[in-house]
Order: sequence, then structure tokens, then C-alpha cells
Amino acid sequence: MSCSRAYNAIRSTTSTACRAKNFVDETEANPFTKEEAKAFLEAAYVPAVDRRRRRLLLSLPVGEITPTAEVRHLNAELAEEYAGHTQKMINRDLNALQDMGLVHRTRSGVQPAIDQMRAFMPLRAPENHQPG
Repeated sequence: MSCSRAYNAIRSTTSTACRAKNFVDETEANPFTKEEAKAFLEAAYVPAVDRRRRRLLLSLPVGEITPTAEVRHLNAELAEEYAGHTQKMINRDLNALQDMGLVHRTRSGVQPAIDQMRAFMPLRAPENHQPG
């Protein structure tokens, strides 16, 4: 997947989440507490497969190659996500992330494509920057 397709997928998800947030905020008889609304917005419009792949990507250690057989053991959340599933599911998720350009796969394992992920991060002011 090209960089622009990955960006559009992220933008589409964000756009849907923003519309959902506006709907929840503008509803007069809002039945949600702030915590419930936050949980709804985080989970409602993102398919489970995308949440799982995002969790996988963010769990990969930076600057290290992780053997694919060890991916499910990176943290408790991943272990729970992949419990009862075969290595094929992890490989499908890694292939999808590779198609988006977000991971590099080698014979020895996988590592996050930090340079590609930084392209989607908002710019930040230097830490010693004092606002005007």
C-alpha cells in the first residue's frame, strides 16, 4: 500500500471518529458519561482487525528485529488478542502492515518502519521552545 493510501485510511478513520464525537457532543439527551463516550469513540468506528494491527505495530520495540514467533509474547494485550489463533493470523497482520509500509520484514523477523510512522505524527515544537 502506498503512503497516500495509508494516510487516506488513517484520515478516513479519524474523520469518522470526529463525526461520531460531534454527534455525541451535539446530542441533547446525551446518555453517555465522559468515560463511556470516550470508550465509544475509541472502539466504535475502528474494526477489530485494525485495532489489533495498531496494537501490534505499537508494541514492536524500536530499533530491534523481533522474531515473528515472539510477536504474540510482546505484551499481555497481544497475547490475549492472539490467544486461540495460529501463527497465520500474525503473519496476515504483519503482511498487511508491511503492505502499508509500516514494518520491515526480514528472514529473522520484523521491525517497525519508524521513518514511515513519523510522517503521520504531528510536528512538535522543540522542548526548549518558549511560546511567544
